[in-house]
Amino acid sequence: MEKEIEAWERNYQKGRYNNWPYDILVSLVMNLFAVKERQQIKILDLGCGGGNNTYFLAKEGFKTYAIDGAPKGVEITKKRLKQENLNAQCIVGNFKNLPYENDFFNCIIDRASIYCNIWKDIKLIFNEVYRVLKKEGIYIGFLPNLNHPDLIYGEEFEKNTYTNFKEGSYSHSDIAHFFSKDEIIDVLKDFMIEDILEHKLNCILDEKKSHLRLAEYIVMARK
Repeated sequence: MEKEIEAWERNYQKGRYNNWPYDILVSLVMNLFAVKERQQIKILDLGCGGGNNTYFLAKEGFKTYAIDGAPKGVEITKKRLKQENLNAQCIVGNFKNLPYENDFFNCIIDRASIYCNIWKDIKLIFNEVYRVLKKEGIYIGFLPNLNHPDLIYGEEFEKNTYTNFKEGSYSHSDIAHFFSKDEIIDVLKDFMIEDILEHKLNCILDEKKSHLRLAEYIVMARK
């Protein structure tokens, strides 16, 4: 098991995962697909973790798929779906070699998953995302950026990629890549980029006491 996957396996074993879907993701998906026959819309939750977004997709009637490199994450996701009497195809797999056919998905969501890799692997993963998306299929990604306040707690070991976080949001992660706008344009060069939004929460009182620290790009790109 690769080192970065081992870190997340430990997190899931300790119960460190989200229980509820990411609100912005919910809004984007429902805006894109609310009026269509959802059972015909194939959506992949790339890096399902504890299944919070997989649960949302399955409950809303989409043809849902989920993949994670950590076996415990997939186990937790399957258990939750079973408890809710929901259906989704959940597997353990490698993002660099996605076990799906070409031109398969209408949508792939990446809620803070691809960033947990070194740059060389990130480029390989985006190539795989492109391959398994249908023509006109859309990638929705949430990628931490270089304005993130917790970047200072890590040690940079390659350009924009950090490890050994002493505290902060990434203290339980092994690797975190913080994207620049140019890097996003680079890895999505084969896509048609529809939107890059910066989502940032700034504390206006005492930053050290802030309950939530965030700076990410929200990316939407079509094949």
